[in-house]
Amino acid sequence: MVVCAKFHNVLVNAISAMLIYSGHFGSCAIAPIVLESMQGIGGIDEHLLFLGMAVSSLFSVVLCPFITPAIDKLGTKVCLVLGGMLITALAPSLFYPVPGIFLTSQACNGVGCALLRAASLKFLTDNSPPDKLAQYNGIHWSIFMGCILVGNCVLLIATGSGHNVVDSDMRLRICISLTSLGVVGIILYIFFLRKVQTHEAVDETSLLISRKKLNSSTSTIGSEPCSLETSVVMSERRYVPIFLETPITQPEEETVEEEQKPGDEGFWGSTRHLKRWSTLNLLVGMLNCAVFPCLFTTLGPLFVGQLLEDKRFVGLFGICAGLGEITGSLIAGRVISGLGVKKSVVFVTLVGLVGVGLSGLLFPQLPGGSPLVRAQPSIFCLLGILLGMGDASNGVLLSTLIGEIYREYSQAGFALYSCIFNIGAIGLYIISSYFYFSVTLWVMFTVVVSTLVAILLLRNSVLPK
Repeated sequence: MVVCAKFHNVLVNAISAMLIYSGHFGSCAIAPIVLESMQGIGGIDEHLLFLGMAVSSLFSVVLCPFITPAIDKLGTKVCLVLGGMLITALAPSLFYPVPGIFLTSQACNGVGCALLRAASLKFLTDNSPPDKLAQYNGIHWSIFMGCILVGNCVLLIATGSGHNVVDSDMRLRICISLTSLGVVGIILYIFFLRKVQTHEAVDETSLLISRKKLNSSTSTIGSEPCSLETSVVMSERRYVPIFLETPITQPEEETVEEEQKPGDEGFWGSTRHLKRWSTLNLLVGMLNCAVFPCLFTTLGPLFVGQLLEDKRFVGLFGICAGLGEITGSLIAGRVISGLGVKKSVVFVTLVGLVGVGLSGLLFPQLPGGSPLVRAQPSIFCLLGILLGMGDASNGVLLSTLIGEIYREYSQAGFALYSCIFNIGAIGLYIISSYFYFSVTLWVMFTVVVSTLVAILLLRNSVLPK
């Protein structure tokens, strides 16, 4: 029953996060078209979109030291609901995205993403048996990354009629649909998560009942005038009959010092418990998680929209990335469970390098230039699948490692992951804005290869068995 309840929670967590992030990714995909259609209105210009992206990532980084005490004090479920509400606030702002409203909603979105990401991954780790951690991570990511499919389907509907400008009626429909998805995800978090009683809680309850039985039995025996009395001494899990020649007196209550929880020390205090060498190795992998979203959520749609006249392929590119996410999650979970971490990281790296390399061939290296290879639209769809598979497989691998190596302090590990991920996103945004794409490409290539080396250097003793 406990295993079924935990698996139920894993599914509800993945579906709820998928629905909430559908609004997030749908809003990010639609935002360029919405802002372009409203330039010159209320101070909206071409820089507002990129400024909002930077603000969102910045607030995610600033919040990271507060994620661990928030999860500990408020509870994981409250943080899941609160993070979902803050993320969902982004979609309504697109109806009339003047700078004040848009930037405020992006700040809330950044806080919500950092909180929900850490809380959902901790909840996933807490409800995953140690021998099925990689498998449950694969299931979680395969369901969760369906959010990219849903968000880009909205984009495909918005541009499918051939109109490149989104009017007020279309904006209203988009806002209502994306907000409704987030609300449904929040409702699932509130009403459909099951409370799982851990083995520790069962043992403590049994021990409390046993102590009450002992107290009642000793008081009864102590009142009998027998020279040789039979009593029962309670151990933690069984009764052991012994003979005593003197009446049994009431046992003194043992004072048990309350053990400090990992989250009580805060983010920096919990981080001190993380294994230093393992943490340094995983930092590169955390940066690597920012590479693929930058390609298929920002640079990919930008270049596809410039190179192909039919704007519907922007949505199709994102849908293919979502299919790659689902496929990569299922494959990565089974590969990691079957081959182990060090063999599977080679597979993850190969997929990532093929995606980054194909991006270098299909996207122009210089502003106003042409790509190295002229390709049909179907090749861009293949690129979307590869980038989605690279992102999902890397995410499954990293979340499995964090959940296994830092299981006791997983909230600190996932908070650190969120912090490094957003720092990497800000860095790639700056590089992409002020340097040629070729520079961005070489940075991504270096990060992907460095992740392979860093994980191979991990000691076997800290890896999942």
